[in-house]
Amino acid sequence: MGAQSLDTEFNKYWLLLTAGEKQSLLSVAKHYVELKKDATSITVEQYNQELDEAMTRIDNGQFSLISGKSSI
Repeated sequence: MGAQSLDTEFNKYWLLLTAGEKQSLLSVAKHYVELKKDATSITVEQYNQELDEAMTRIDNGQFSLISGKSSI
């Protein structure tokens, strides 16, 4: 789906929303954009440091399994 058709579809639904619903969705969109900015502003060094810290926690047994079962 092209950008123009996405915009057209978005606008079709946007017009059906109340002012409060529009404000809520606008807040979500702003927050999403800020998260993207934050995610892209990390340096390679910071990323590697976070990975090293996570691996240390894993080595120390400080982790949880999402499924509650080990796949090992």
